[in-house]
Amino acid sequence: MMNILLEHPDLRRHFLQISEGCVFTQPTAVSTVLGSCVSVTFFCRSTRIGGVFHALLPESSLYRERDKEYTPYRYVDTAVEKIVQRMKVLGARSMDIEAKVFGGASTLQNGVSEVGRNNVASALAALEREGFVAAASDVGGTVGRRLLFFTHTGDVYIRRTKGS
Repeated sequence: MMNILLEHPDLRRHFLQISEGCVFTQPTAVSTVLGSCVSVTFFCRSTRIGGVFHALLPESSLYRERDKEYTPYRYVDTAVEKIVQRMKVLGARSMDIEAKVFGGASTLQNGVSEVGRNNVASALAALEREGFVAAASDVGGTVGRRLLFFTHTGDVYIRRTKGS
C-alpha cells in the first residue's frame, strides 16, 4: 500500500483512530488498522466527497448508558447514520453514494469473538435502514486488515495483517 501512496505525493493523508469518523471534501488518503472493529467507506460520485469511520462496537443502545465518553463513531449503527447525514448536508444524494464494509475479524487466539461478527451485521443492517447495499466488502476471518481509502475516487485497498 505504501507504493500506492508514493504515486500521490501531494495528497493529504489522515490516519483514522478508533471511534473516529470524518467526511472529506478535499482529496485525502485515509488509513486505519482494523481487527474486530468495522470501517464503512462512503463515496459520492457526483460531489466527489468521501466519508469513513472506525467503529469499535455494533449498537449504541447496548452500551450508550454506560459510555461516559460517548461519540457516535464508537458504534457502527450511529456512525453510519452520522456519516450519511453529513454527506447529505454537503450535497450528496443517496443514489450517488457507494458504501463498502471492512473489518469484523475474530482476532482472539484462544476463542471466537462475536464482536467482529456483530459489528459486520450491524453495519449491513444500518446501511439497509439508510437505503444502501454494500457495493463491496472484506469482512470476517481471523486476521486484521490495513485499510487505505482514497476519498476523492472511492478506491479502497486492503492488506491483511500477519499473525493477528
